[in-house]
Formats: sequence, structure tokens, C-alpha cells
Amino acid sequence: QFALGYSVADEFDVPTGGWQIDTITFFAYQTGSTTTSTITGVYVQIWDGPPDAGGSIVWGDLSTNLLASSQWSNIYRAVDYDPTNTQRPIMANVATIGTTLAPGTYWVQWSTDGSLSSGPWAPPISILGQIITGNAKQFTTGWADLLDSGTATAQGLPFIIDGQMVPVELQSFSIE
Repeated sequence: QFALGYSVADEFDVPTGGWQIDTITFFAYQTGSTTTSTITGVYVQIWDGPPDAGGSIVWGDLSTNLLASSQWSNIYRAVDYDPTNTQRPIMANVATIGTTLAPGTYWVQWSTDGSLSSGPWAPPISILGQIITGNAKQFTTGWADLLDSGTATAQGLPFIIDGQMVPVELQSFSIE
């Protein structure tokens, strides 16, 4: 909920060599929407560590709208006791990133804006029979672990990073 200053964050690892990140696809829904997207903005920043434990912002900000496209993902957010509920269609929201990251562990923080009054909300990773799916965090008035409201277990958030490995000839190193 960008309008309220809320955001979420989750970690990812960049392998040896580094990554050129072109886009990141984030997922969000607004209760009561249709399969026509109501998402109007995605705001992104990348941290070099946990945002609540000493990390620093290495790329981006939460004031620039990076939304390149938004479309229905063919997925609905539904609860286990009502799996056919279609009130919350999930949108795939592509944000233009355009940065290179060295190997390491990073956290991506994002906030989504939409045209309806409910949300936007970030759906957690759902794996049948698995109650702990990650270690995401949410920011409302401060940082907190993102927990399932029914089981109080840690949740992860889905996102897709698109780009390429950094070519060896573009990597810098020194030999002594």
C-alpha cells in the first residue's frame, strides 16, 4: 500500500560473477478487482543486507514509479478453506530496474500502488503442506517479520528477477 507508506522486502542471492538486472516482476492484488489490472505503480529499492538490521540501500528509491507493465497472472489469492474464490486476482507487475549487482546477498524492498481502496496486497508464497515459506519482512510503522496470520509462521514473497550474468570480460579483478 504505497499511499500509506507500507512496503515489503525479501532476500535474494546473486551468484559468482554478478547479475545485470533488467526487470523484476512483483505480484499484487486488490480485493474486488477483475482480471483487468488496477495496479498503477511499483516502487523499488535494493539493500545490501536486511533493511531492519544494518543493511544499506545500494540502488533505487521508494519515490520513483518503475512500473513497465501489469497484467493478470492467471492466479487468484484464495484461502485453503475457499480455494475457488475469485475476488482477488493476482497481477504480475514488471518493474524496470537496470542495475548490475556484485555477488552477495541482497534484499529487495517494494511498494505497490493501485486504483482501488483495498490494498494492493502482496501475496505470500504458498506451498501446499508447507507452513514456513521464507523470511520476508513488512514495513508499516516499522519493520516486522512477515507472518501468516493463522499459523504465525514466516512467509516468503514471490518475485522474478530477469536479466543476465555479467560477462567475464566485464568483471574486474586484480592479480598480484
